[in-house]
This record gives sequence, C-alpha cells and structure tokens, in this order.
Amino acid sequence: MSKLPEIRFKSSWLLAPIIKSYVEAQEWDILPDEDLKNSIEEVAKTWTTSGEQILKGICEITGLEFYSNIIDVYLALGYKGGISDPLVISSQVRDKKFLSLLTHEILHRLLTDNTKKIDVGTIWEKMFPDVSSRKVRNHIVLHAIHKELLLSVLNDEEELKRIIAFDQKFEPYKKAWDIVEEKGHKVIIDKFKSFYINN
Repeated sequence: MSKLPEIRFKSSWLLAPIIKSYVEAQEWDILPDEDLKNSIEEVAKTWTTSGEQILKGICEITGLEFYSNIIDVYLALGYKGGISDPLVISSQVRDKKFLSLLTHEILHRLLTDNTKKIDVGTIWEKMFPDVSSRKVRNHIVLHAIHKELLLSVLNDEEELKRIIAFDQKFEPYKKAWDIVEEKGHKVIIDKFKSFYINN
C-alpha cells in the first residue's frame, strides 16, 4: 500500500464568507471566530486517536489508494454536517461523531479521487439500476464500507447503530441504509470491487 494521505485541519478566509451566508440562510447560530482555533486544535487531537487506523481500514476494505497525498479539512463555524470536495466539516461536532462525519466525507474522496481513477457514477448505475436517486446510489457503497470499517476495524457496533438511527432523518441516507441491510454490506463491497480489482 502506498503512503496514506496527511490530513490537515485548517480554516479558510476565502470559504468563510460563503459558509457564513449559507449558515445565515439556514437560520443556524453563527459561532464566534475565536471558537474556530480551539476547534481545529481539538479535532486534530481527536483525529490522532484513530485517524491512521481509519485511513488504512478504508483502503484495505476497498483495495483503493488515495490519489492525493494531502487532504485539507476546513472547519466551518456554525455549519452543520460536511461536504467532501473541498472537504468542509462542522466545527461543532466532536469525538466519535466527528470521526464518523469525517470518515464519511473522506470515503467520498477516496471513492471519487483514487489512483485507479474509477468512474463510480457509471459503476453505481450498473450496480443499482432500479435506484433512480443519484444521492441514494452515491451512499449505498459508502455506507457498506463504513459499516465494515466500524464492525471489523474499529469494533464499534454502538457507533454504527447511532449513525443508522441518526440517518433515518434524511430520506436518501435512510434508503441507502435500507438497501445495505437488505443486500448485505459485504456483498455490496465485493460486487463494487469486482468492477476494478485486477483490471
């Protein structure tokens, strides 16, 4: 396996006004700027507890390697949730919830930006022709990998249960989890890998 990417936590003065406008439009609370520096230090410390294990785990589960050797993670004040490219994550999430949210976004990055340069959109259309929602398709394989990581690498079934329960509030995530439970997460992972392993 090649070298794992360095995960760097930072803020961005260019992203800040865009995120602030979005947060205001959602009528969420905007946290003071001084909270951001403390958040960056805290989440960086949290990441050191199991970050390498997470990165190795998802690479071993998928057989994929990250294309980038550095992934910058921008923390956003007041923002709830995360996006994968650029990788922006809420500064309010902590501990296991933070690790799970970041793992989710890093999985998106690995699946869409890896050394094999696989076309995941086409693969997922072939794997799930009866699923019309792109957002649901985008999360079936991701959830399957995340489940395998939590059960076989991190040995944290309680966190898996928490994530699935939390995701019931979001219809695309709920549908994706339903498919993972119906088909089996290992079956989904193996089918996904069959499109690019040894090719």
